[in-house]
Amino acid sequence: MVPRIGVVPGRADMVTTSAVSVLWEDKVAYDLTKSYELVIEAYQDRLVGYLDSALLFSVRDSAVSTGQVGFYCWANTGAHFEALEVEALESDPLLWHPSFEGLSEMLIVDEPGVIYGPSQWDVVSGVLSQSSNVHVNDTSPHCPGTYALGGDSAWQNVQISVRLRSENDGAIGVMFRYQDGDNYYRFSMDSQRSYRHLIKKVGGVVTVLWQDNVQYSVGQSYELTLCALDTELRGYMDGLPLFTVYDGDMKRGRVGLYCWANTGAHFERVLVTDATRRVGSWIIHDEGTVNAPSVWRVSGGALLQTADIYDSSQVSTNLDKPGTQAVTGSSTWADYRLTARIRSDDDDAIGLLFRYVDDNNYYRLSLDAQRNYRRLVKVEDGVFTLLWEQVGGYLVGEPFTLTVDAIGSRLVGYLGDVQLFEVQDSTHATGQVGLYCWQNNGVRFELAEVRRPPLDAYALLRDRFADGDTSGWSIMNEGTVSSPSTWSIYQGALHQTSNIYTPPDDRATLSKQGTQAIAGDPAWTEVIIHVRMQSLDNDAIGLLFRYADANNYYRFSMDNQRGYRRLVKNVGGTFTLLWEDAFAYKVGDSYDIIVIAQGGTLRGYMNGVPMFVVEDGDLLVGRIGLYCWANQDARFSDVRVYPVDSAFSDWLMDEPFNFLITDRWTIVDEGNWQGPSKWKATDGELQQSSNIYGGSTGGGVADKPGTYAQAGDVAWTDYRVSVRLRSDDDDAIGVMFRYKDADNYYRFSMDAERHYRRLVKKVGGAVSVLWEDAVTYVLGREYVITLDCVGERLSGYLDAIPMFSLEDSDLNAGCIGLYCWANVGARFREVRVAAPVWTPYYTFEREERLPAGTRVRVLAGNRAEAPKMEPNVVHRFVASLDETGRIRLPMDGTDLRVRAPGSMGGHSRRFLPDKSYTPADTHIIRKADGTGFFLIVPQMSSVGNQLAAGQYRLKFTYQRDNRTSDPSSQVLNQAGDCGAESVVIDIPW
Repeated sequence: MVPRIGVVPGRADMVTTSAVSVLWEDKVAYDLTKSYELVIEAYQDRLVGYLDSALLFSVRDSAVSTGQVGFYCWANTGAHFEALEVEALESDPLLWHPSFEGLSEMLIVDEPGVIYGPSQWDVVSGVLSQSSNVHVNDTSPHCPGTYALGGDSAWQNVQISVRLRSENDGAIGVMFRYQDGDNYYRFSMDSQRSYRHLIKKVGGVVTVLWQDNVQYSVGQSYELTLCALDTELRGYMDGLPLFTVYDGDMKRGRVGLYCWANTGAHFERVLVTDATRRVGSWIIHDEGTVNAPSVWRVSGGALLQTADIYDSSQVSTNLDKPGTQAVTGSSTWADYRLTARIRSDDDDAIGLLFRYVDDNNYYRLSLDAQRNYRRLVKVEDGVFTLLWEQVGGYLVGEPFTLTVDAIGSRLVGYLGDVQLFEVQDSTHATGQVGLYCWQNNGVRFELAEVRRPPLDAYALLRDRFADGDTSGWSIMNEGTVSSPSTWSIYQGALHQTSNIYTPPDDRATLSKQGTQAIAGDPAWTEVIIHVRMQSLDNDAIGLLFRYADANNYYRFSMDNQRGYRRLVKNVGGTFTLLWEDAFAYKVGDSYDIIVIAQGGTLRGYMNGVPMFVVEDGDLLVGRIGLYCWANQDARFSDVRVYPVDSAFSDWLMDEPFNFLITDRWTIVDEGNWQGPSKWKATDGELQQSSNIYGGSTGGGVADKPGTYAQAGDVAWTDYRVSVRLRSDDDDAIGVMFRYKDADNYYRFSMDAERHYRRLVKKVGGAVSVLWEDAVTYVLGREYVITLDCVGERLSGYLDAIPMFSLEDSDLNAGCIGLYCWANVGARFREVRVAAPVWTPYYTFEREERLPAGTRVRVLAGNRAEAPKMEPNVVHRFVASLDETGRIRLPMDGTDLRVRAPGSMGGHSRRFLPDKSYTPADTHIIRKADGTGFFLIVPQMSSVGNQLAAGQYRLKFTYQRDNRTSDPSSQVLNQAGDCGAESVVIDIPW
């Protein structure tokens, strides 16, 4: 709290309900008719008082920790109170209060070249003294001598109170913002040479900032107060102002007690407090000197600034425009989205700071209505550089929203939903955020929000097909039959409807040249490409990447009619097969295809599940393309290209098997024939070459004890494990998960000789089959096995093709294992384990309470694409700014959760896709008055029993106007709507 009053008592009392105690007092009387300024800082049990900026007291008392403020007088008919200000203290203001019980609190420095050294510093009865005549012969204002340093080099805005006394006539003083021997500020006074001055030393060069020729009196004590607040430096002696100067060369540093040629220097009552101005979590920095200080306050849910503070030229072309700024956040913040909702009732500059390092290093986006500019500047070591500018300010009195995305070296700004700029600058990689204004006394920041940028903000390329925009895409036709291609926009997708292709019409030919749409940067190297593909024809559709020209690129494609998915490379016009399987896509289904090209490693995913990993380094740079061959209904949407560092990397385990980490992997042999196992890591593979096995050799027996390498944490619960594996033998190979011990685990395995793929569980030593089929693997072919265990649901994929999805609750945690049985050629190339991650889909801002019964519909698109409003329905939008949005929910179902801010829990449930449900023959028994009914599903349950366990979905249509069936029925409406209302209820909810 900071009260200012006109008349000051001579002591501080503590009053409770039972007693009065004196905490501090002196015998000094006030002067009649003189005004005084009293400042009291009360933080928890600490009380600090200043009178006209001179320290009165610093005491601690915990008897009264909260309360109001008030004015007091006793037997005084002439008390006048002129003003009162109260500000909240957000942190303890005390930075340093040395007890001077020893020299351990200080670092003693004698300047180079001193004579009569060394210095003689000592502590007696709480007083720090220096008694040597140590000094450097110097007639300039520099006068290097000796000093005792204390405090923290990170201190910025400080108030320093020191009682000085000299029994000699040499120089004595205080240093502040001390960075090193060549960079600091120093106030000193010298009785013999008749000066008091403030100097700065920057890079070894000394400059006098203020001086007078007043002598101090030898033997007299002086109360010195120095205040360094941003660029403003103030000094007081015994409550009287000495100087106010502005200088920003040093912004932080320690404190030092100084003397030169002074054998009787004494320092006591040293107190350093934090002078930083804070409003909540915001730290205030004033750089302007005209109409200073700024006035920031929180009112009505907004942060206001009402001072007309500014500095520098009024000319619009002047870049620096020092005003005032409120800064918050972490100096380590790197990539983020800063959004602020702003209103200004003045017409001068207002804006945002981002990647704020200090007062001399940051980016600033500002708008000025009077001078009609919008500009982005970079401040580096105090030098301002214009990065972007356009004509236009803002509408005075109207709220608007500014957004900045800072992602790597890419800086993107928006006004509302309209992009202002996109520039590249890597000067500042991290920093805080801030709110800025210059000569603007009508500023209102209604919202300031920092979030991780959405994934789309990282995109190097985003298609704009939904807007009917194909700019940036070039069509290349290579097919010789049914040419040319026909590309167009249809239903928000890029649509190709020509049957263009090059013969032959077979499966084996790799070239399959058709047509492609090319886009992007030829210099792209390591990127992530995402495309949503849908084909209503049955021929080839795919994706090109690292496209240099028509003779050099990679291509992933898939063909329903010919039954393949394949990755090929075209180098110098020669096509080579890199990966292939016999999967035939389903006509009409959409597939999310992702390719991660990182160096010579090419990873493919389908619908978010690993599909292939290929090592090939022949092509390292290039653009992307959308491809089809003999396909008259190919559709492409949601095309995105991201930098490769956007890829997921928070692995529980990422094992490349460059060598065997012995304390990670535990080998367990269960087989009792042809053991022991022979595991070794070589050439990026974990190999097992023993024929060890146990139990029956028949395919129908599920136990199959062999050997396994076990790793991870038995506390792992929900996770995905993906394993690249290959078998050069025809016996069993597989992956174990939720492994608790040798008697409790799940195991997926496949055996070519015995013709099975199988999921088993072993609980308490008993093995049972959860799922199996008769598909066999191909010897020597690498597969990517992916197993998900989330709650009770267990899912398995082979090269991203679903194998099983079932529920089992017997095992809820455990580590993983690599398994083989009677297999001398088991090869495991890579193991990755990751926990499922909740991804924010939509975050509600501060909102007014909605009327009861209101439905909130969260749409994947943005406001510009909103559908027609419905009664009693409000819309919220996942996409913002110029993002078109995209369907991000998996097509095979998703888990959604609603949680409160700061809470990790909340209501959650799984939503299954429509295709997971089958129609049920349901009997309905209505209640006579029509207010209820019973549903009976005969095929789901026998008479007298409950419904079989499962997920049920009820779809109702409520006819508000039912006169077609019942002409005499009452017509109901909701907000004027008499149409039928559809309701879907999932059971269990």
